[in-house]
Amino acid sequence: MKIYYDITDVDGQRVFPLERVRMVSAHEGVMAVSQGGDSLYKDVRVTKGDEPFVLVCIEEGLRLVEEALGSMLLEEGTYTDGYCEWTLKESYGKRQEQSAVDMVGEAVAIYALWRWLDVRLPGRAASYLELWPVKLKQAVGIVCEKGRPELTDYD
Repeated sequence: MKIYYDITDVDGQRVFPLERVRMVSAHEGVMAVSQGGDSLYKDVRVTKGDEPFVLVCIEEGLRLVEEALGSMLLEEGTYTDGYCEWTLKESYGKRQEQSAVDMVGEAVAIYALWRWLDVRLPGRAASYLELWPVKLKQAVGIVCEKGRPELTDYD
């Protein structure tokens, strides 16, 4: 199985981890208020100017996931500018390919949110710091899950 992420724009389409970070940061912005009760939405949500930093955080998150998968699971990992591809050893991940891709994306988005919020809204960053290892473990667990053996017909 191959898991890949292109973390750059593709024909104007954003990739999953970046979109997730943008969505959750907007939610955090709506919920955040200053001491005077004013909304911090404009200060907290991810803007175009924040995207280069967020993309660096996403790339860091992908490298941490790769490290967690380790040589036991990975046959090969490739990184080029904004693109990552992992080839898993044959016995892993056959049954859960889309779930694995989604869960890795979710874990990476949580990591990027933690790093970004640590700069923008440090009080909220702690909850994402606590969530990161949980999501990482879930992602690795789904990638590691082996499919059921295929039944063969013995005629």
